[in-house]
Amino acid sequence: SALQQPTPPAGKASSSSPSCWECNSTPKRRTKPETSREISKKRSGRWKTISRKGKKNSKKAAKHRRQRRSKKKASRALRGVRKMQRRRQRKRVSFTIDKQPLSPFFLFMAKNRPKLQRSNPQLTAVETAKTLGKMWHEQSQSDREMYREQLKGKPKFDPED
Repeated sequence: SALQQPTPPAGKASSSSPSCWECNSTPKRRTKPETSREISKKRSGRWKTISRKGKKNSKKAAKHRRQRRSKKKASRALRGVRKMQRRRQRKRVSFTIDKQPLSPFFLFMAKNRPKLQRSNPQLTAVETAKTLGKMWHEQSQSDREMYREQLKGKPKFDPED
């Protein structure tokens, strides 16, 4: 008499049913290799069974993983730099806008600030501005008119120049 092949049970197997239906016993748990030597033996055995195409795909995948890791490291390092670049870009001012010429007071400040700073190097920027403001108010109208006349001769900013 011929031996009959066992047939798998109908329906889905439950978690309590044995996974090996031929021998009706629960499968043995795999034990992890304990040493690196055993691990390398196991991997080399697997590598020998893989086809050339499979090996090629595996090498490509490993190369891709390495590239992704290196990109992540680079992006982490550049994160602060990129943030600063974006911040600088936001602050940039367009120079194509027509600029108003300096006011007479600012012309006065530009002319007198270096003299005041040379004579009083201990003054802060705020104190220097306050002192120049007092000096401007002490100026006579004729002196102020001189700065206004300088202003009339200056054209507005032309972006095509």
